[in-house]
Amino acid sequence: MMESTMLPTASTALVREYAKRLVEQKSARLQVLQALPRWEGEPVMDVGGTAVHVQPVSSQLAAIEAIVDVSEDEFLILLTDMSAADLGDAVMVHTRNQSVEILDQWSAVPSLFGATALDRSLTQRGNWVPAALLERRPASGWPQVPNGSLTGDVVLFALLSSVLGSTGPDLDEVRLLEILDNPSSRSAWRNAPLELRQELIAWTSDVLGTAASLALTLASESPISTLAFGLAFDVLWPDISGSAEPNQVAARTRVERFGNGPINAGAARRLADSAIAMVLRRGLNDTPQLMQVLTQAEELLNDLGWAEGAERSSILPQGLAARLRMLGQALDTDNVRTENVLAAEGALREILGHHKAEPTNPEIVAAQMAVRVGRWLTRVEKPTASLEESLSLQMTDGAWIDRARSAVWSGSVHESISVSYNKLADQAAARRASRDGVAAAQASKWTQAGAGTSMQSVPCIESVLEDVVRPLKSRSLLIVLDGMSASNATEIAEGAAARGWQEQVRVANGGAAQRMAALAVFPTVTTYSRTSLFAGYLKAGQQSDEKALFNGPLFHKNDLRAPAGQRLSTELSAALADQHQPLVAVVLNTIDDTLAKHDPGGTQWRLENIQYLRELFDSALEHGRTVILTSDHGHVVERGSTSRPVPGAGTRWRPETSGPPSDGEILFEGLRVLAPGGKAVLPWLEDIRYGNLQAGYHGGASLAEMAIPLLVFSRPGWPSPAGWAPAPPQAPVWWNERVIAAEPVPGGRREQKSARKKKQTASPSLEQMPDTLFELEHPPAVRAPVGAEMSIAESVLASTIYHEQSERAGRRALTPGRVQAILQVLVEYRGRVHKDTLAQASSVSSAQMNSELAALKRLLNVEGYPVLSQDSDGVTVLLDLKLLSEQFELDHQSA
Repeated sequence: MMESTMLPTASTALVREYAKRLVEQKSARLQVLQALPRWEGEPVMDVGGTAVHVQPVSSQLAAIEAIVDVSEDEFLILLTDMSAADLGDAVMVHTRNQSVEILDQWSAVPSLFGATALDRSLTQRGNWVPAALLERRPASGWPQVPNGSLTGDVVLFALLSSVLGSTGPDLDEVRLLEILDNPSSRSAWRNAPLELRQELIAWTSDVLGTAASLALTLASESPISTLAFGLAFDVLWPDISGSAEPNQVAARTRVERFGNGPINAGAARRLADSAIAMVLRRGLNDTPQLMQVLTQAEELLNDLGWAEGAERSSILPQGLAARLRMLGQALDTDNVRTENVLAAEGALREILGHHKAEPTNPEIVAAQMAVRVGRWLTRVEKPTASLEESLSLQMTDGAWIDRARSAVWSGSVHESISVSYNKLADQAAARRASRDGVAAAQASKWTQAGAGTSMQSVPCIESVLEDVVRPLKSRSLLIVLDGMSASNATEIAEGAAARGWQEQVRVANGGAAQRMAALAVFPTVTTYSRTSLFAGYLKAGQQSDEKALFNGPLFHKNDLRAPAGQRLSTELSAALADQHQPLVAVVLNTIDDTLAKHDPGGTQWRLENIQYLRELFDSALEHGRTVILTSDHGHVVERGSTSRPVPGAGTRWRPETSGPPSDGEILFEGLRVLAPGGKAVLPWLEDIRYGNLQAGYHGGASLAEMAIPLLVFSRPGWPSPAGWAPAPPQAPVWWNERVIAAEPVPGGRREQKSARKKKQTASPSLEQMPDTLFELEHPPAVRAPVGAEMSIAESVLASTIYHEQSERAGRRALTPGRVQAILQVLVEYRGRVHKDTLAQASSVSSAQMNSELAALKRLLNVEGYPVLSQDSDGVTVLLDLKLLSEQFELDHQSA
């Protein structure tokens, strides 16, 4: 008989395994296991419908009695501390091999996984492994190994997954976090025996790393999502080697209670990275589960006494809100200056670096537009000398600022930011009002002058067909978007480009390759301007007049209704398909209709937002038609207007007989004034109306109303009309390019030598902002050495190395003039420029700029060094000024 203290206690799970094998083998009805003669389980086990009795015995007589009590179709397992000799032949004769089997929990493990061999390193983990495997065996069994060899990692991965209530592929850090994000998995983990959790945590640390074991430790101690811990750790340990603030250090200490002691900084950082990776892999859609995780992370930081830590996060909502507030602080002034915009530029970079800064989020759009408005306000306003200049400026600049300030006007849900946006909008409105006043006076004088004063580059609406459309000499589709302003046109053009259309611009007479404007009839209402467009001369009328006067098929709103199964009416489709029909015209009223009920300023004008517009573009492509987009007038948006009721007045114009012009109004008279009597008083201030309150208005003399956009689109590969060419990007420079601090870029060696003697001082920057939350990047000063009295670009082109590079490039080399133009822009903006800005400098389309950049890289990237490269965003071009200087030896004479 063995000492009882040396014998194991037979667990239910282990005995069941022996019972299963006893029944399957059927070589004997009795198995004797050497163990403590103690049994707390059921006396009879059901194994696949077969009864297996389990009996602890301490004498030969008890063993014989147990054998006698079991029927012939049943099986028996004896648990005893006796040896085979003590039991005698009367008992052992009924057993297989006439032996007492030593109870070995490990012996049952291979068969659990369908294996024949066991990795010996697994046994070194301890007897808790087989006990746990037997106790927690799933109903469907453990996963079966394919090659017969059972490794420790396979076993323990399976065991950990089972404890967590998870199935699926092998675990890694991110997968473990995903499982622990499930409340039921965390609950199952916390309910597992402490010893089992501790052993699995130790194994996880060896196999998956300290971050995974930290995740399991945290899940053992708290119901908080492990993802939430990771997001909190992201700001608690942003840099494992960097310094920390006192409140941050205190919060790290307090979080130790969840980690059973000090938390390893490297493990915390890796856990944070895995949490962020998982959150981003899911996407940052505001699902209830994700919002709960984000809220838990913010609440955890608050409980740790460092609530402001959430404002450092690039994932948590408070982080985005803090960045937006910083932008608001930068622009919270009644007089925007360069230093304000520099601060706002830095804040915007931080905003766009936040992972919840979705491009379509109105808050993000407003922030981007606010910075653009700020850039615009810091630019020197140059007065226009003529109505033609004012109308052209509206297309190249005013349209874009109108678009930007509409987003700023729509504002933010954050009250503190709204105050800043309000101030910004007021400053932009004041400058725009000044432009409108000048342009209205120019238009009034020009209109009064009568015939013989035609403008060179800006046609009148009544001459658009004769002077612009028909000379294209291509099968065309003219789409008149009633009420489309120049601002709307900027968005619609982007939508057309996104669908593969190439904008064309007229380049006759050596003019700038820019979008064309036309001048509306006064007052700027549909009755006068649209009828004059289709008639080809000044004419007031209605839809029926337009159809009678237009030389070609013309389709209005009711003509577009299609039968079931069609997007366009049968008649319109037939007209577009007619090879002998040079010009088809369609009027779309979506924009004008929004002026009555909707918000034209808050609407994003994409092709999909305007009924039938996308379908018309698609049909034009199918039938090979050039698309011409124009309008009859623009509009102003309701932004707190003042009502001046006048009998017989329109919404934005009144009869001359109703009284002389007052502040914000001007008298128009002449042949192009089709109001009764050839005279009318028109407001040029946006906030004057004579009719009922609406979402928007037209009829007045603001630039937004009288400047009509005229856009022409073809497909890449189609020949450009005579006198037209693919348009370079049309956005003004301030739309894409940041404000640069007022630190001069040296122009020559003598200036550079002088600069070396001076102490370099920081330009106005974010350090001047109180209580900023982030350390923001400032544009570095450019101090590339150049030749005497030469610009950097000129010095490059004059260098021997450049000539060698140009000879290697052969015919593929860019012209020196084009290289110089691109380099000058890159240097001016300190080596970081939007691709569209460079395309404008080269007078090429955005698509053509890709080949220009490839050719420029061949010239500048000497021996493959990346002097010129592109950022990961796909639109930013980078010039390494220091490397440029080294590669082209610009400083070899200035030592």
